[in-house]
Amino acid sequence: MHTEDIANTFFARTQSSQLIIVTNQQAAAVNADLYQIEKRDGKAVVIDSFPVNIGKNGFAAPGEKTEGDNKSPAGVFTLWYAFGYPAQVETGLPYMQLRDAHYWISDPNHPEYNRLVTGKTYARGAEKMLRDDQLYKYGIVISYNINPVIPGRGSGIFMHIRKDESTGTAGCVAMDEEKILQVLHWLDSANNPMILMGRGEQLSTIVEECCG
Repeated sequence: MHTEDIANTFFARTQSSQLIIVTNQQAAAVNADLYQIEKRDGKAVVIDSFPVNIGKNGFAAPGEKTEGDNKSPAGVFTLWYAFGYPAQVETGLPYMQLRDAHYWISDPNHPEYNRLVTGKTYARGAEKMLRDDQLYKYGIVISYNINPVIPGRGSGIFMHIRKDESTGTAGCVAMDEEKILQVLHWLDSANNPMILMGRGEQLSTIVEECCG
């Protein structure tokens, strides 16, 4: 099934009018393609497509991601809010400026697992969000394992800037800075934006199961 066909099926079954599809063809491939799609006059229109990097070990099968597996989750997820280093960013999503005291908890035994916290934490796993490498200068929280949060199912799945063209992530979707700015400018929470992730042959099944 072509990308537009999958998007048309998705739009027909949901209240979303903005969809991002991230997909590859090989289970363990780090490199994937991102499709920026919107609903116009009832039809899916691909606005742009470009290369991105996903988990170091590719995609986890739907429902099988675990903490620390270095895989990106397959499935359909909402795009929760944007974050970054500047005080303001042009986007239609809610935006949070990151501070030095912001950490994302990756310790499955911590009560704030898979949540952003402010201030000193005693969690065994906590990622400092204000990174020296600038990879989180601009980002978007993908609502994977958010409601409800299930300990051990994976945490901190974002869209953010990539290190280079070949380095995989711990599970996030990473892209060039100019592309994430493009996506941020395009997204609008009023359009209920969502992201569909998985290998090419999985996408139709994912849409059928999530939005039937």
